[in-house]
Amino acid sequence: MNIIEFKNITVLRNKTRILDGVDLTIVSGGNTAILGPNGSGKSTLIKLMTREIYPYNMEPNTFEVFGEKVWDVLALRGKLGIVSDSMAQLVNPDVTCFETVVSSFYNTTNMYDMTADKKATEKSMDSLEFMDVGHLKNRFISEVSTGEARRVLIARALAHNPKALMLDEPTNALDIAAVHKFRATMSKIAKNGVTVIIATHTLQDVIPEIKNIVMLKEGKIFLNAVKKQALTKKNLEGLFGIKVELSEDKGHYLMK
Repeated sequence: MNIIEFKNITVLRNKTRILDGVDLTIVSGGNTAILGPNGSGKSTLIKLMTREIYPYNMEPNTFEVFGEKVWDVLALRGKLGIVSDSMAQLVNPDVTCFETVVSSFYNTTNMYDMTADKKATEKSMDSLEFMDVGHLKNRFISEVSTGEARRVLIARALAHNPKALMLDEPTNALDIAAVHKFRATMSKIAKNGVTVIIATHTLQDVIPEIKNIVMLKEGKIFLNAVKKQALTKKNLEGLFGIKVELSEDKGHYLMK
């Protein structure tokens, strides 16, 4: 099944084409990194996938997620987990890590006077434990580190057993140790059968399980290829417009 099927997708903002004629297919199991410099349109592309925004409808296009042209947000959440800065900003910092996760079952970000049912409680705790943050269940989000909070948000997304997980610039503001833990976590999620889609401007987010690289530049697809063919010195220099040095170690890439 195709998770994403976009053809001739254009997004306008103030009459400027933020995305211009984008064609993109992501298949189930096709772990993908969307790579490009800041301002290339990556976050706009993610917002299209999550139906936060819609394409310019005056041009013929295909705009499908899991084969559907129209989605109910709650139905989409059960198939596509989402972790982004915009989502993080909606989370109440004065609720516990457990509440942050379990509240997703009730389409809110806190529980107030509600009590979670047994199924939601069990799924939430299982997800926190899977993300190695079960010990933080009673800590407020405002009290944990940025890396720990990111893992709690991923737990919130995974609690619904989605078929795919989408992350927008996931290692922003993380220190070296947190980045290392994040990459290990993403590998564990991918090996667990969840299709991982990462939008990033840095190669450190490209875990070994990533199969395909979509390079985005100035709102257009610069290159769409399997990882080994895409991640070359020539392609990266063309994408970022600078001279680079590229190295690879056991599936992890470094550019400087």
